[in-house]
Amino acid sequence: ATAAIANALSFNRSLRVLDIKYNPLGDQGGAALGEALKGNTALTSLNLAGCPAIHPPTQRRRLRYANERSAPGSTRECIGAMGGRAIGDALRTNTTLTSLNLYQNDIGCQGGIAIGEALAVNTTLTCLNLARNRIEGEAARRVAAAVLASRTLQIFSNVPIQALREERVSKLTLASKHLGDSGAVVLAGLVACFKEHNKYGSITGAYLGLEELDLDKNSIGTTGAIAISEALKLKRGRLHRLSLCQNAIGDLGAAAFGEAIRINTTLFTLHISGNAISDTGAAAISEALKLAS
Repeated sequence: ATAAIANALSFNRSLRVLDIKYNPLGDQGGAALGEALKGNTALTSLNLAGCPAIHPPTQRRRLRYANERSAPGSTRECIGAMGGRAIGDALRTNTTLTSLNLYQNDIGCQGGIAIGEALAVNTTLTCLNLARNRIEGEAARRVAAAVLASRTLQIFSNVPIQALREERVSKLTLASKHLGDSGAVVLAGLVACFKEHNKYGSITGAYLGLEELDLDKNSIGTTGAIAISEALKLKRGRLHRLSLCQNAIGDLGAAAFGEAIRINTTLFTLHISGNAISDTGAAAISEALKLAS
């Protein structure tokens, strides 16, 4: 069925919005759609979100039946890394798509990197959702760098990039949005950003006016925690309340925040409960508090 849709998209010149979320597209389906996007010049919005955890009972039974009939070796439900790479390849040449939702598709680090690299040349995408895709470590940093360097992206995985850069947001609540490390690193980049003018008089950076940030329950690990703590060390912006409860920053993340609060002079409240922090991490924060400026 997905192959048929992809084939139709290759020739269709009228359809603007396509929403096929919560369907077991599989990696081959994702690859077929990616190939179709290369030649499509009409579609502006594509929703491929996969969320098997919230399928109603009837749909779950249908999915089980579809999975049992799927070809051996195919990825069930999610478009996976292969689909992610194909879509990334398509974004390099597609000139009409402005909104792409790939929430919870298990594209992983390789799929995320492929899409991130495509952002360097894509000139139309304004909204991209890569939440809950297991993009971690160096891959998360590379994706975040590409997102922040993009000249067109306004929203990334629920992070309102443009609104933050224009200082239209002072309090931001993103609890339970599954941002992961890539979303956290993007936010860190925005926290560290500031306004400056180039020789032509254009603004090349932005000063973040954010004062309160809630990132509870977002699967943020050590990579995201370290990025945010490094941004706090720069003492830019006005952030005075940060909540990261029920993530996975661990002892390394706790130690990083310890270093940050020792240097930062604007952060007054930090919530990091439920983060698998042991005595080692707690000791690092305690020591930092003794030396805080």
